[in-house]
Amino acid sequence: MIPVDDVNLCNYCHVDSGRADLRQCSGCKSRRYCSKECQRKAWPAHKNGCQASSKFREEMLVDSELAARNSTLSRWISKWQPVIVNAAVDALNLPNNSAEDYLVTHSVFIEIGKRPDPPNRSAGMAYKVLRGCVMTNDEWIQEMISRGASDEHVEGWGREDRGPDVARIIIHCGDLLRFLYLSLGATRETRRHEDRLAAHLLNLCWYEVLCREIHSGEFLRGR
Repeated sequence: MIPVDDVNLCNYCHVDSGRADLRQCSGCKSRRYCSKECQRKAWPAHKNGCQASSKFREEMLVDSELAARNSTLSRWISKWQPVIVNAAVDALNLPNNSAEDYLVTHSVFIEIGKRPDPPNRSAGMAYKVLRGCVMTNDEWIQEMISRGASDEHVEGWGREDRGPDVARIIIHCGDLLRFLYLSLGATRETRRHEDRLAAHLLNLCWYEVLCREIHSGEFLRGR
């Protein structure tokens, strides 16, 4: 399994330092750095996102409905993470997209929405997939602008850089937004040499497979 937002990696230099030796950002509580120097260098790009995360946590303290939706989304992502990761890798089609900066300039975008008729009340069946595609950075910026993102958030995204071996998955759910990061590392080089035709065929159907799996719920049975 490819790690999602590997907790052992510094979020600036991407060196595997081990979680115990990483310092947590006191603002967002999610970014970790191997040194004060890395944290300082990361701050210009991280500042807007950090402040937004802090503000969001404050909003959830006074808005129980928002907190409940955020919790449901977190549990949904946790349950479907292996399926989402596999779909994202197929969507990126690395054997046929071997440019060194491909993962820096492209992201996998998945939009989900509330299921009108969920078969049960479990968090894993709360949402259905509405849309999925691979976006360039420019396309995602236009998407952000169309959804009313502030100039600060757009600029912050433009400065975001986790390195050439980290893939990004954007999950959009109403007014909630999540980013998953796949630390591919040596896995990326291995995938470059996989069968290009097979990768192309998987790429053609990744979205349909993702929709089908999440709609059926088969993956969650027995888990």
